[in-house]
Amino acid sequence: MTIFCLLTGQSHHPPVLYSEACVTQGFHAGHLGVDIGSYGAKSVNLYAVWDGTVTGTCNGARDYDRATCGDCGNYVTVRWLAKDEDDKEIARFLFPKKTVTNNQYKITVFTGKKTGAGTDADVFITLYGNLAETGAIKLESKKNSFEAGKKDEFTIECPNIGEINKILIAHNNKGLAPGWFLDQILIEDVNAHHIYEFPCNRWLAKDEDDKEISRFLFPKKPIDHEKEPTAGVSYNITVYTGDKKNAGTDARVYIVMHGKNSSSSQIFLCDGKFEKNSVDKFTTDASSDLSPLTALDIGHDNSGVGPAWYLDKVCSDCLRICNLSKSLVQD
Repeated sequence: MTIFCLLTGQSHHPPVLYSEACVTQGFHAGHLGVDIGSYGAKSVNLYAVWDGTVTGTCNGARDYDRATCGDCGNYVTVRWLAKDEDDKEIARFLFPKKTVTNNQYKITVFTGKKTGAGTDADVFITLYGNLAETGAIKLESKKNSFEAGKKDEFTIECPNIGEINKILIAHNNKGLAPGWFLDQILIEDVNAHHIYEFPCNRWLAKDEDDKEISRFLFPKKPIDHEKEPTAGVSYNITVYTGDKKNAGTDARVYIVMHGKNSSSSQIFLCDGKFEKNSVDKFTTDASSDLSPLTALDIGHDNSGVGPAWYLDKVCSDCLRICNLSKSLVQD
């Protein structure tokens, strides 16, 4: 039996048909290689691997230009070439197998410092980029992760997804205490030398906040590679509801913190009563680049039976906003 190989390329002259008979070695099951011919000063070897991978390599008696001759490549078939097998064909076109380049992403997760902030549940993350997405990846390690006030680091390896534009963070609500207060997530693209910061400052819990256990987070901005991740800064926020009739609110109250060059996302003040002539105190964590605070926005989502709210003032560690004496009402 004679084996034929037709080689084509972008820069070669008319396709070359090799008709060297394998008289000395033959194509036996599991056989690794046979020299089937030469083209000018370059020889071409066809390697038939019994698992179905055929590898073509260019080797020359002298150095050659890879841009002209081409790099080595794998050509996968895993098919019969037989008149009595498969589709009865004895000739096939084979195309180079694409090589997938993996990338490393270092994920740093900061759990908040609130009481009960840690979780016993399994945590999953999905990265979305302008080229692809990762699918859900479980963040696991040998130690007890996601404890209140702690930082956990993970490294994942997957095909390059390009510039990260959002992530999905979630847990499966399992364990004795599944509720989780997530401060923020930093993701370092190791190959591109970029760090993305994803603020959260919210609960992922069935019995807190909006009862959701998964959230899409969006990056604030890429951070210089040399900049070390920081755990953020804690702020004591004190909210004073005014002493007027129906001053209290049933709505969900939130703040937005502003620094000189950046701002936080909406931070909902959970567990607050916001009743007439009352004081509610909170501790919240924010990125260190917000310090010192330059401004603070406060508002509500207009939910509940009586959402209208008469706010007296708000105080924080770094900023004091006094004598607002303003009613927050949405018609």
